[in-house]
Amino acid sequence: MVWIIRFAPILFLVNSLLLGFFSSGYNPQRNSISSLVHVRLGYLQTANFVLCGLLTLGLAYYLKEYSGATINSARLAHIGIIVFGASLVLLGFFPTDKPGQTTAIGQIHGAIFILSVFIQAGLQLAVAFTNFPSAIAIYLVISGLISAFGLLGMAYVPEFRGYIQRVLVGSIILWVTISSFWLRK
Repeated sequence: MVWIIRFAPILFLVNSLLLGFFSSGYNPQRNSISSLVHVRLGYLQTANFVLCGLLTLGLAYYLKEYSGATINSARLAHIGIIVFGASLVLLGFFPTDKPGQTTAIGQIHGAIFILSVFIQAGLQLAVAFTNFPSAIAIYLVISGLISAFGLLGMAYVPEFRGYIQRVLVGSIILWVTISSFWLRK
């Protein structure tokens, strides 16, 4: 069971890619992962958010005792897993707006996403600095910078917003998955 929940974040990304691939009118270059809730089978994306978020929170519960890292960096990585799982669940309950539409729920969705990415980037960099010099530290600096600059790219390069978001989210998903093995019991 633990092996399944370790890959829940990756499962989220795979499900999103497959749903986008089979949805006519969806443009992964421009459209966000969250906008898949507005395609014909959008309820699958909502379920994807909530189920993968709950599985990731289950993973965080399993990893509540750390053994693969220093205590400070382990706590920070554990917080990252919790934040990622909780944000997926919340994003599932607060769907994004349709293109050209602005609602309070959509604004909440955007705020959750931005806050989650900022927290993840900060945690990645904090764990990196507590583990210098090491391979994990170098990876986390790169991943943290991808997360931080990915938000800027989404804001200032809208014609590639979907692709930029996938790199950003993929980077966070990889960090959460690597952390789950790094913190193994």
